[in-house]
Amino acid sequence: MKTHIPGAFAAFAIPALCLLGQPVFADGNFGNFTYTEDATSVTITDYAEDAPGAVGIPATINGKPVVAIGERAFARCDITTVSMPDSIVTVGASAFADSAATSVTFSPNVTVLGEKVFYRCRELQEVSLPPGVTTIPSATFNGCRKLDEIGIPAGVTSIGVAAFHGCFALESLIIPGSVKVIGPQAFRGCKRLETLTLSEGLETIGSNSFYNCNALQDVTIPSTVTTIGSLAFRRENYPLKTMTFLGDAPVMGGVVPGNVFIVRPLKKSPPLVIYFKEGATGFSTPKWLSQWAVELQDGPGVAVQEPEYNYLPSKGAKKAFGTTAVGESRRWKTFTISNTGTETLTALEIRVTGANPMDFPVDQPNKTTVAPGESRIFKVTFKPKASGDRKAKLKIVTSQTSGEPFNIAVSGTGEGK
Repeated sequence: MKTHIPGAFAAFAIPALCLLGQPVFADGNFGNFTYTEDATSVTITDYAEDAPGAVGIPATINGKPVVAIGERAFARCDITTVSMPDSIVTVGASAFADSAATSVTFSPNVTVLGEKVFYRCRELQEVSLPPGVTTIPSATFNGCRKLDEIGIPAGVTSIGVAAFHGCFALESLIIPGSVKVIGPQAFRGCKRLETLTLSEGLETIGSNSFYNCNALQDVTIPSTVTTIGSLAFRRENYPLKTMTFLGDAPVMGGVVPGNVFIVRPLKKSPPLVIYFKEGATGFSTPKWLSQWAVELQDGPGVAVQEPEYNYLPSKGAKKAFGTTAVGESRRWKTFTISNTGTETLTALEIRVTGANPMDFPVDQPNKTTVAPGESRIFKVTFKPKASGDRKAKLKIVTSQTSGEPFNIAVSGTGEGK
């Protein structure tokens, strides 16, 4: 229960008792603070609920350093800004839970945080974690709806369960390479999180960790990640556009691997495309876990879609144009060429060979260069010169092409007049 003892200095002396040879001290009051002390230090245990406004935690009480903020010490308090002295090294569980705090300045010497320190601090907008913290415990910032920025220190190794669950205003996030584990539901419901940087060193992404992070469109998974839990990137709408894996395929989703990124997309939402590095193991093309998958190649690389987001196999690709009257051009297809390599493609050209090349005229791409990550389109029309089966082969060539180019077998039927 919160208490308030009037007066600037309401501390009072308690005679020291002796228990097993150790001095024991009762609770005391110092202004709006309630505290406990031992022979060498003081812990803040409570603060008056009816004392709104800014809070400056004292560095010493009774000549002893204040080294800790106890469990729920400022919970439910109508406070605004909080500053801590350098003497504090520990902040207990739920220390500021459900309070009105808008800004908290930590002691740079804090190394231990309890769970739920800022649980449901709905007005919290500004806080910097101290450099000595190595773990962000469960639900530390759960429900901090106005927290739009957070710096995670380079020494943090794990982010606990639901640590940032429901931080609606968070727009960008950098996870440093020291973090090995992102716990389940860690960033669930961060619906404005648009930019996510996961660094090399990360090993585990827990289940539901980015569930309903609806603004995320592109995610890169470091090569060090070995496990991604179920529903980790699931959204009800606004699905991911791309996910790029820099290493071998991680263990995905437990019993149902594909549910890592399952979505209920809007009707016109593009499908997710998986990119993986050349030579990486555990992936497959043209689909992997029911998602379109493209191998990123060192040097030149080409991927072809028709229609858009339908990736053709690099070998044995076929497209049929159906039946068209001889001399007419009622059927066509638009192909998209993407550069999936690390070199810019130049002198891009679509060549038509095979039995009936004149039956498949090509509108060449409007540019002959394609930088890594860029795309170009070309159009192929079926205009049969004679009746019966008509066949040709499209060859996608560039100045970087070596060996067999990307080939697409095309066919159609001419209907005689």
